[in-house]
Amino acid sequence: MEIGRVYSWRNGLVNVVVTQEDLELRLGDLLYVKVPDGYIILEVVGHEGSVPAPPSSLAHVSLAGSSPLYSVMKEITVVARPIFRVIELEEGKKLYVTVPQNPPPLDAGVKLVSNFPGDAESAEIVKKLCEGVSEGGVGIAWLRSGSAYYPELRKTRYFSGFALRLDLYKAIPKHVLVAGSTGSGKTTSVMGIMLSWIREGEPNISWVVFDRHGEYGRSEYVDTVKMAMHARGYRGGSIELSIYDLVPREELIASKRLSEEGRFVAPLKSSSINAHDVVSVIFESPREYGDMDVVLEKLSELVSQAICSDQDQGQRGKACIEPEVANKLLTPEGEPTLSMLALFTLIMENVVPHERASLERGSQVKGVYSVFKEAGVYVNMLRYYKNVLMVNLGFRSRPREYVKVIEDEESVFKAPSFMKEPCQVATLLKAITSRVGSTVLYPWARASKEECRLSAEEKGLDVESIVEAVERPGIHVVNLSLIPPQTADVISMSILRKVFIKRLREGVEAVSNKPTIAVVSEEAPLYLSPDRVKSPFNTFARVAREGRKFGVGLIAITQQATLIERQILANFNTIIALRTKSPEDLRYFSTVGIPSENLVVLGEREGYLYTTDLRVKDPIPVYIPTYYDEEVREALRREVVRASEGEKRLASLIKRVEGSEDPGG
Repeated sequence: MEIGRVYSWRNGLVNVVVTQEDLELRLGDLLYVKVPDGYIILEVVGHEGSVPAPPSSLAHVSLAGSSPLYSVMKEITVVARPIFRVIELEEGKKLYVTVPQNPPPLDAGVKLVSNFPGDAESAEIVKKLCEGVSEGGVGIAWLRSGSAYYPELRKTRYFSGFALRLDLYKAIPKHVLVAGSTGSGKTTSVMGIMLSWIREGEPNISWVVFDRHGEYGRSEYVDTVKMAMHARGYRGGSIELSIYDLVPREELIASKRLSEEGRFVAPLKSSSINAHDVVSVIFESPREYGDMDVVLEKLSELVSQAICSDQDQGQRGKACIEPEVANKLLTPEGEPTLSMLALFTLIMENVVPHERASLERGSQVKGVYSVFKEAGVYVNMLRYYKNVLMVNLGFRSRPREYVKVIEDEESVFKAPSFMKEPCQVATLLKAITSRVGSTVLYPWARASKEECRLSAEEKGLDVESIVEAVERPGIHVVNLSLIPPQTADVISMSILRKVFIKRLREGVEAVSNKPTIAVVSEEAPLYLSPDRVKSPFNTFARVAREGRKFGVGLIAITQQATLIERQILANFNTIIALRTKSPEDLRYFSTVGIPSENLVVLGEREGYLYTTDLRVKDPIPVYIPTYYDEEVREALRREVVRASEGEKRLASLIKRVEGSEDPGG
């Protein structure tokens, strides 16, 4: 149905005079003009109109209360931008979709791209457009014409029968940005894309989701994903679904979750977390970070010196640290773990105060504090660092008999046993202080008559088990919603560091045959802001710069894209821009051709897809379907029914074969 004519064009925009006065065209509506070799697709970005009469005439009519000027023809035009040209060659045998180089002819008829029943031409155009733009892969989005302001408009605005397909295996390592204001549907869009991958993709992607809000582990979504896995026949283990609910105590999780297959409810072993990840998250200023780096270096040296040797074992009463205990404080590569930070708090509670008291009495003191002092870190800052660590890690120090021990009941990080039992803590501190030739008589040293054997027992989940799972195709959700934000940052950084370092060591050639790892990160500026990316231990920033060649990509979710450091932001080759009113983001998105006029009025999960991995490198108006959309649920039900019927036929065939007397049967 023709709705207007091309009236004029200027500076890349086309003015269309609307010939149907009762037709209401909205921002984002798609129009098309038929040209000799195909079609030019336009998107409405503005409106113009006037009544060809002096304003005073209208004012007079209004004041007089007489009838409006019915005899006057109103001038109504819409402003549209050409976005695609669909070209058919050799009688439709060859199809190309490009960015228009020329505007449509003047006075050409303009029609509305609609999904109304019976509009066969629109359906054919959309089909050709999706086929011409896509290069295969997973259907992640539907083409959108305008916005569905209320649910009844969905069927006329969204072309659910023709999906835009993206090769996620290739696109993810080049990073994906999902940006939009609160309520625009960022998280549910990503959940929908993951579900589409389960339904249509190859088992060549591992999604690791750092879930800050507990949305990916909700039963409705998990059940839908399991249905899709069943329909695809993934029960044999070719892909996995695992959810890690990280909590200080199991009772914080609903009891029904504890028995779910593939669900792990547990705290983390502190020895499985890298201390530098903790320090880089908690301490932002260069001075603080530098001081803590010195503290960790000195403590690592003392622990290494205190490891039991053959000579130590032969000397009765000499405290030392068994190798298996030292492994809780230092990694095999010699890097300090989070348990080393717990040791630092024990030293600050039990050692440094007594050494300081001796100094104030004028004694010549040799001890652990003198090691820190000689390195340029003084007691006031040491106390400050200790307090900050205790608050952020959820540790407390508690007097037990003659010494203060670590209490970790409220922390998701569980300290080793040798930091929580008085005799073992005293033995550990003796081993450390003896290596510096301490001359201080510590009260706890006098009270503990004998050394205890240090126990390396440690409760909780090892981060390595999550890292190993991430190397396998599937969806791996790390639920961080039940712990403080700073703690969540530490865990995210530590897991990603181990994943990335593992790939680095394997090398580019070896990882080329492994699954792409998609790192889904909520609140991306927490890791990728200009201040954060300066840290040499920020693995998120390193993945953004180097992850592509190692098959590791970021899916960064943010309310404001421009809070991300500019050079990092430039590394995102795929952008899903959802509704926003941020002036900075509107300006940024306009640089890749996304119309800011339309971006501010979109509904939930309505947006623009811009990617270098489609044939047309320009923004496409899309709707991202998700797991609770009726169209998705209905399609999934049909897939499950087909899979069940196939299983019945297979079971019947197996039964016949097993019951046949003819081996060849």
